Amino acid sequence: MKNKYQQAEEYIQLTPDMEQRILEKISASPAAPIPRIHRQHPFPRRLSIPAALAACFALAVLTLFWYPRLKTGLPPEQSQQPPVQIASPIVEYPDTASLAAALPFPLSLPAQLPEDYTLRSCAILNGEMAQLIYENNGSQLTYRITEQKNAPGDDISGNYNQYTHTQILERPWGQLTLKGDGSAWSLLLWSRDGYICSVSSQAPLTKAEAAALADSTALYEAEAPTQ
Repeated sequence: MKNKYQQAEEYIQLTPDMEQRILEKISASPAAPIPRIHRQHPFPRRLSIPAALAACFALAVLTLFWYPRLKTGLPPEQSQQPPVQIASPIVEYPDTASLAAALPFPLSLPAQLPEDYTLRSCAILNGEMAQLIYENNGSQLTYRITEQKNAPGDDISGNYNQYTHTQILERPWGQLTLKGDGSAWSLLLWSRDGYICSVSSQAPLTKAEAAALADSTALYEAEAPTQ
């Protein structure tokens, strides 16, 4: 069965004359213009001069900020700071007079030392303790004194040796603690007049030498300058 288009074709007859006229009209009609395609550049347009200057300035600022950190591994504000210096806890002085002048309390010293001991050095420890080292033939005797802030009995000697014997002597001014082997004594500890004192001796002392040393401790008086 023919459809409607096939039936219509049977009634339409295209003569040679009609075909010629159709072709002439097609040839005479102007061709449709072809649209022109504008090619886009893959990169953006050139920046203006002010924008380029601003970009260069921003790059320079970032370089100045990050270069110290890349070089040192630290933020710029830390890399510019000098290293922290820790003050020494020991401050030495040339003589007893300068030591006494720098102490925050009056200095007391033993007036009677074992024979032939002479002063080798004096210093202040942690700003609050006086230390004087005496020497005899390479053997040292260290005297320390500081203000008593706690109950009597504190050991400020810095001598951590273990001794087999301890003896306490009763003195007119208080108690003197001796530590050693029982016949000679290497460590002396006492409190007197609001101060704590200690003596650590490499050459052990007799009981008489130890008692005389502690008993003779008195307020230091600087010698008057000679004229």
